[in-house]
Amino acid sequence: MMFTEEKVLASLSENEEKVYNYIKTKAESNADNSLKESMRKISGQLGISEATVHRAVQKLRTNGVIEIVPSREKTESNEIVFYGIPEPEEQVGDIFKMAGLLNSGVKRFETILQNLTEENKRLGNENKELHERISQLQAELKKAPAAQAGIDTTKIIQTQPLKDGTIVYIVKK
Repeated sequence: MMFTEEKVLASLSENEEKVYNYIKTKAESNADNSLKESMRKISGQLGISEATVHRAVQKLRTNGVIEIVPSREKTESNEIVFYGIPEPEEQVGDIFKMAGLLNSGVKRFETILQNLTEENKRLGNENKELHERISQLQAELKKAPAAQAGIDTTKIIQTQPLKDGTIVYIVKK
């Protein structure tokens, strides 16, 4: 359902409408369309209850008219950002724009995921090659004492270490 200013205002009580107009006027007077005032200050300025201000703010948030940005300091008021109520045609355009951005984001995510998958495969292959090379080097290392003893290492079929520390070489004739 598209929101128009009339529909939003129709959902507000007379005092809640005062809150809407107060926020709109104050926020639009700032370059960033926001204001930093506590609910207590707004209620004091308008002469209405703080509960009414909270209720109005909640309704305006629900309708996407404003957003509350929490302050970083407990002593500071939250920031109220006023978005306003665009015309229905603008709302449809905004929805299409958001859908386009979402689609673009999904495609970007898919590309990143595909690149990571390919990188993972490449690293897995490199890891496999390294393990094979390590196995080859370990086999060569086991043959090193045989080479020092004058045994032709190309003819060694298997090596077997014994409990006393000697190594038995099984060689081809």
